[in-house]
Amino acid sequence: SSALGLTFSFNANAAPKSNNDTKIDWDAEYTKAFNLETAKNYKAANALYSKGCDANHSPSCLGIANALSLGNGVPKSDAQSLAKYLKSCNLGNAIGCYSVGVFYDEGRSVKPSPEQGRNYWKKACDLGDGLGCFDYIYEEDEAGNPKNPKAMMPYLQKSCDYEYARACTIMGIFYLNTAGIETDEKKASE
Repeated sequence: SSALGLTFSFNANAAPKSNNDTKIDWDAEYTKAFNLETAKNYKAANALYSKGCDANHSPSCLGIANALSLGNGVPKSDAQSLAKYLKSCNLGNAIGCYSVGVFYDEGRSVKPSPEQGRNYWKKACDLGDGLGCFDYIYEEDEAGNPKNPKAMMPYLQKSCDYEYARACTIMGIFYLNTAGIETDEKKASE
């Protein structure tokens, strides 16, 4: 499974706009917070992220969750970070769901539960996150060989469609030389 110290990419499918109908443009406030964070002005960024999250703006919840997870400008807190990732996930943010899956898989501030982690990765996948699709389906045996490659193919395809390159590479390998999957050199090269 993946470590949470990742650089998160931001795409329209993974981080939907908030459905908050107040007068404040939380997407614009999020952009301000992101720019402040980039300039390492964590205190000001986190204040904006927190306000946005309180107003149910999912990207803002993700921003404050990341700060809490990494300890950027706030005391590091896995429990508080998980709560914000979970809120972001419940507001429809794929990256938030993926992150909750990592917490469960690794047992960070919760009882370890790879099954619960996989459930959140599936939710992330359903919301458009390629890494979520990959981590939901990809499993290896003790020898490091993929378990049941044929069953993995639909989710590897989704993962690849969501531009997670590792999934595309593994699909290509499966199409070239994996028992139970029809050899297809054209698909393998795509």
